Amino acid sequence: MRRIILSTVFFLAAFSAWADNELCYIYNDVDYTASVTYPKNKNNTRLHYSGDIVIPDIVTHDNHEYKVTGIGESTFDHNIDVTSVILGKNLKQIDKYAFHKCTGLTEIIIPASVDSIGYRAFMDSGLKDVKFEDSDTPIKIYGSGSYCIFSGSPLQTVYMGRDYISKGRLFRKFETLQDVTFSDNVTEIQDEEFKESRGLRNVNLGANIAKIGNSAFYYCDTLSSITLPESVLTIGSKAFFRCSSLPVINIPSKVKLIEDQTFRYCYALDSISIPANVDSIGLKAFNESGLTIVRIEDSDTPIKLWDQGGFSIFDGSPLKSIYLGRNYISDERPFSGFNTLQNVTVGDIVTELQEREFKLSRGIRNVSLGANITRIGNSAFYKCDTLFSITLPESVLSIGNQAFYNCDTLSIINIQSNVKLIENQAFAYCKNLDSISIPASVDSLGRYVFYESALKKIRFEDSDTPIKLYGSNGGTPFSSSNLESIYLGRDYISEVHPFRSSKTIKELLIGSTLASLPNNAFEKCSNLKTIISYNENPPVCDPNVFTDVNKQSCHLFVPDASITLYASAPTWEEFFPITKVKDTVSKKYSNGTWFDLNGQRMDTYKRGVNLLRTEDGDVIKVNIK
Repeated sequence: MRRIILSTVFFLAAFSAWADNELCYIYNDVDYTASVTYPKNKNNTRLHYSGDIVIPDIVTHDNHEYKVTGIGESTFDHNIDVTSVILGKNLKQIDKYAFHKCTGLTEIIIPASVDSIGYRAFMDSGLKDVKFEDSDTPIKIYGSGSYCIFSGSPLQTVYMGRDYISKGRLFRKFETLQDVTFSDNVTEIQDEEFKESRGLRNVNLGANIAKIGNSAFYYCDTLSSITLPESVLTIGSKAFFRCSSLPVINIPSKVKLIEDQTFRYCYALDSISIPANVDSIGLKAFNESGLTIVRIEDSDTPIKLWDQGGFSIFDGSPLKSIYLGRNYISDERPFSGFNTLQNVTVGDIVTELQEREFKLSRGIRNVSLGANITRIGNSAFYKCDTLFSITLPESVLSIGNQAFYNCDTLSIINIQSNVKLIENQAFAYCKNLDSISIPASVDSLGRYVFYESALKKIRFEDSDTPIKLYGSNGGTPFSSSNLESIYLGRDYISEVHPFRSSKTIKELLIGSTLASLPNNAFEKCSNLKTIISYNENPPVCDPNVFTDVNKQSCHLFVPDASITLYASAPTWEEFFPITKVKDTVSKKYSNGTWFDLNGQRMDTYKRGVNLLRTEDGDVIKVNIK
């Protein structure tokens, strides 16, 4: 019976006399609703509306009131003379092609009552400004592929007051679209929602958006302003890919996931702060961006940095400054190979500098390490050849293989009192590192630790425990170095002879706890001219300890009360003369290294203020008048 009523009513509406621009309806006598439809003349020829259209909330027909809840299929299709439309508050459905090619229609407000809009409803219209009124209920929008209800319309401004459900993307590829505002009712920016809308400049997001979808703003290369609300939890893959004009982006504190290539090719993006809540950052997330400053906030939980095939999350970006406030997990090294990187600060939560962490970052000048780092990983600063100085915290226990390999300009480093192990080639090819102090805590030095370095002075602090000096095939921790002065405050064990046959050693200082010198220890050290012993008891020496050392021209200084003991001790008795030891304070400063206030090493001090690095590794200011 319902179909018969509708057909009859439609017949009456269509063929009754039609006053110009008077709306025609299909009436439903079951639920007393009406839908706007297009008019026809008596010859069944379709007529067009024009001018200003007002869709009423209620229409009266045959003494009954009908709520106007729909606009039928193609009702205003090709009505190019329609200049404005006001939609009623009872409207629920706008059918497909309803306003198709209404080129005179420039703005529309979609009431909160509307729950569905049909396929291509506003396609190829003149719409520039669109507003979806606020609603807690998502609106169903029909579309597919690259076609949506607004395709072909010159959209410029959009207000989105509600979520929507659609297979298509509502605002994709609108080069005219410039400004978008989302209300607090919207909870998600959908996948590809504004993809390739290359005129988009400003986006204002509501306070309840939880997700920025995959490729949501992909290639929006004029986007210059967006603020993410604190409600955001996830930023999808390629969400801001190639947003090349975006200078600033905030990552809200609740965000847990930044996915693959999210900010790749964001050339104008200069700095970023990664909140403590972020669990992981995806592959190539910031590749080839404009980032110069990166701050990863403090957190007790390690962050996962996804990398693959040699690519890290920052590759191709001109990083200059990094703050690392937490440990991280990664298959690659996110900060390796950055020639632009100059300043690195590591927070107190970080416990390890990982292998190759800053390898080949050849612009690094300043490094500040947190108080809880226990290990400097293998090759951590490999070939960081502009690194001048670094202070290791007391927490460091080990320095890995090649940790500072080829750090050409490194001239000041302190080895703290808890370090136990300095591994192979840790300071090899450090061409400006001319003195170092090895604390009593160090158990062993690896092979070639100071190979081809500029090391001239080394101090082994006093200890009752022997230190192991590793070597192989004639190689020692000091091979190809030019040691001139050695302070031995402890015994050592070595399968090779680390000091034997050195032609550069001129001075040997012996601490009060050194008990013995191994056989051949300083054999053929023909330029050894001074031995100063602070040990009141002559160390035990095998017969060949000083073979080929000229004991008549090599001056032996010992404690005043021990001169007689040394004169009668095996091997020591061969030295002449044996005299009172020099003043220890004078010794300390005479064996220091001088620098100007710019950190440049000098052969000796100059008048005025100088920097002096003592044998203990301390750097002090000395005013020479």
